[in-house]
Amino acid sequence: MLRLDNRALARGLGWFSLGLGIGELLAPQAIRRSINAPVPPGVLKLYGLREIGSGLLILFSQRPAKMVWSRVPGDLLDITTVLAGMRGRGRLEAIGAVTLLCLVTALDVFVAANGDD
Repeated sequence: MLRLDNRALARGLGWFSLGLGIGELLAPQAIRRSINAPVPPGVLKLYGLREIGSGLLILFSQRPAKMVWSRVPGDLLDITTVLAGMRGRGRLEAIGAVTLLCLVTALDVFVAANGDD
């Protein structure tokens, strides 16, 4: 039977946050185009700082799974941002991005709710 190590999942999400945040900080235009979001690059850079902060909080915490809750409000903000881009061209990309964001949010909630083993 497969047993998930919640602390390892939390740390993985911390690394994911760190990588995504660096990407948003260094290449906001590319991310903006990929999700077709009508957001200024400066806002995406702020989102990147938020992701980096969550990632560091998770990675340096004694209770990393509980710190994954820090990602959930950002997930909801990201979903809202992408939904705003679903009008007009690029709708398929936005639907894909929202689907992915919903899956990541579900994983975040699962890991945070199950806490540190």
